[in-house]
Amino acid sequence: MKEYLSRLDAKSRNLGRMMTQCGVDPARLAGDQLGQTMAATARACIACPHGAACALWLEAAAASGTTAPPHFCPNAGRFRSHRFH
Repeated sequence: MKEYLSRLDAKSRNLGRMMTQCGVDPARLAGDQLGQTMAATARACIACPHGAACALWLEAAAASGTTAPPHFCPNAGRFRSHRFH
């Protein structure tokens, strides 16, 4: 159980960092479809097998200023459609 909670914590941190890096408006995402879009985003992140690649991408993106979500991210489409305008 401890390992599961540790992975969940890491995924949660990655999700928050990814949303910030990609310029996602969390209020728009949370308000879309009565919160269902945010729930689906969190579930997709938790189930994603690319946690290590995500962490590496986040480090590189922070250094380079990249704002486009990575191709391997299951939430890339949601992030693109819920950016700050």
